[in-house]
Parts: sequence; structure tokens; C-alpha cells
Amino acid sequence: MGESEKPNEQWWAEKGREWYEECQRRRKTIPYYMIHEVFLSGYFSMLGPCKVLEFGCGFGRHLSYLRRIPGLDLYGCDPSPTMLAEAKNLIDSSWLAERTLRIPPGGPLAYADKSFDVVYTASVLIHVRPEDITALLGELLRVTRWHVLHVENLPTEQAVMTSPQHSGCWAHPFASLYGELGAAVQTLPECGTLQGVYRIVLNDARPVPDVTSFAGRLLETETNFLAAQQRVQQQLAESQATAIRLQGQSDERNQQLLEQQRQSQEQQRQLTEQLAEQTAALERQRTRIAQIESQSAQIKQTLLAAQQSQARQMAAESVFLQQLQQRLKA
Repeated sequence: MGESEKPNEQWWAEKGREWYEECQRRRKTIPYYMIHEVFLSGYFSMLGPCKVLEFGCGFGRHLSYLRRIPGLDLYGCDPSPTMLAEAKNLIDSSWLAERTLRIPPGGPLAYADKSFDVVYTASVLIHVRPEDITALLGELLRVTRWHVLHVENLPTEQAVMTSPQHSGCWAHPFASLYGELGAAVQTLPECGTLQGVYRIVLNDARPVPDVTSFAGRLLETETNFLAAQQRVQQQLAESQATAIRLQGQSDERNQQLLEQQRQSQEQQRQLTEQLAEQTAALERQRTRIAQIESQSAQIKQTLLAAQQSQARQMAAESVFLQQLQQRLKA
């Protein structure tokens, strides 16, 4: 069918490098990423020697640890060139060149019929559009001789979009889809709370592993982890609420202190203005006193001059009277 222009396939073709970093972040907080790895490593350890293909191997997340299982002849394929390019972060280039293959999106698999004992997918088919899923499942059956294993969406009766992320994620009704292809689906015990496990056995002569207790322990582990995580998140939320409340009280107290400081500054400003006014009034009073004292000194000088003038006049009159008396006696 050649290269596809469909939005979801184009997203993975272009954004694969981003997904490697995103998965590294998610593994630290989302438990089913680890559940995937524990389940798959445990499952394939129970199979014995066999040839296995991971459809949608991406950046080699599962290939990196499954290839170390003794007797596992492991291969991978993916339509995204950017995803495959990131596999070098986890696996040496020579192994990748020999064991992985880029396939055209939506096209037939470049493998002969019954090339692999087991073909598996893990969180890959949820990114396939409903109109493309049946043909793809038919290809997976064609290249498999023992059984197909899926770790994908939880069981559903019809296809439904579960998220718009990555230009679309879908839950698929695997039981009815494989039924249309003439194959029976075993819905295995859930190993996690978010995904289902499906197995399609094509050769009953070879026994397949019983994962009941194994999956149950993983589900219990994840359930306990999620419960503990919820408790921690609740405690964190309560702590954050307390911190917000204390911060509110602190902000209120700071506001009160700022208001008190503002009032104190206003009082200080008023007192400074009053002191300045009183100082100015005192200075005016001093100036007025100086003016009065100056006027008083001038008045004193005038009175003194008048007294001196009157004394001279009285002395002159006294001399005149004495001279007049002498004349009268003569």
C-alpha cells in the first residue's frame, strides 16, 4: 500500500524522538510501564527457545531487555523512522541492523508466512485506526506459527477513540475482530488496571504458559502501588492546602504589618509637618520679637535724645535767668 498520509501514522513518523524522552519520564510515575516489562520478561522466560517478532518495537524499549533471555531469537519492526533511530540509545547498532526492520505504514509485513513462533504487541495497536486494524491482524496471523500475544486496551465490544493524543488512540474489540478472521481469542487475566492481555493460539500442539497467578500478582502489585500513590497524592494535596492556608495567613499578616507601617509613616509625616510648622511659627515669633526689640531701642534713643535736648534747653534758660538777675541788681 506504500507510505501513508494518515495523521496518526504521520505523527509517529515525525515525533518518535520526542516519545523516547516522554517514555523515560512516564516510567518514573506510571506503574503500568514497569508492569509491561515485568509481565513480558516473565512470559517469554516461560516459553523456551523460540523465534519472536515484536510488531511496533519503536525505540527498542522491550527489545532491550527481552533480547537477554536465553533461547529467545528476537526481532522487531516498526513503521516510524524516528522511533527506530532512537533505539540506539538502548541497543547497539549492529544488533539493530541485523534484527530490526522498518516497514511501510499500513502495508503488508515483509516476512514469509509462519516466519515466527510468537508475534507480540505492547501498547501499539491502540495507535492503529479502526479501519486499518483488521488487515493488520490478518498480517500478524499470517507470519505466526504458534501464537500471537497482545498487551493492549481493556476488553471492549466495539472500537472507540480513547484519546486524541498522537492524532488518535483507539480501543479495539479483539475478540470479534479475530473472530472475523477465523481465530479464537483467549482473554488472559489482567496484569494491570489499564490494559488487557490477549492470546491467539495457532498451534495447539505446543503448550502455552499459564499466567494466572503471575498476572494476578502483578495486578495486585499495581493496585497496591496505585492505592499508595493515591494516599501520597492525598497527603500532598492536604499539605499543599495547609501550605496555601498558612501562606494566606502570612500574606494577611504581612498586609497588616504593611498597613501598620503605612499608618506609622503617615503619623511620622504628620508629626514632621507639625514640627516644621511649629518651627516656622517659632522662627516668625523670634523675628517679630527682634523687630519689637529693635523698635524699642529706637524709641529709647529718641526719648534719650529728647531728654538731652530738654536738659540743654533748661540749662540755657537757667543761664539766661541768672544773667537777667545780675542785670537787675546792677
